[in-house]
Amino acid sequence: MSAKKSAKGELIKKFVFIIFCFSGICFAQTQTEMNQLAYAEFQKSDKKLNEVYQAILSEYKTASLFIEKLKKSQRLWVKFRDAELEMKYPVSENANPRVMYVSNIECNILKRINR
Repeated sequence: MSAKKSAKGELIKKFVFIIFCFSGICFAQTQTEMNQLAYAEFQKSDKKLNEVYQAILSEYKTASLFIEKLKKSQRLWVKFRDAELEMKYPVSENANPRVMYVSNIECNILKRINR
């Protein structure tokens, strides 16, 4: 019974966190405001990811082969992420909403990685 409650509690926490993350966007009045809020969320997640990345580099600084392979994989991952977003959200004449969508997706990707 406690395992069910614990799982339910975790699910509720995640749901509340997601609502909190997007609450700023809900109060935005214009596309520009929504884009700015989405980009600010992306920047927070990106900063956290960079902190984790730097901690890994510091922790394994003596493992040069690991560091080399990690950096290579990260460069490839960024190329893949950018190509996937470009495929899903190609630049069009009305690119304004695209900024918000891409920022939100990048933010969600980074949050999943940071868990």
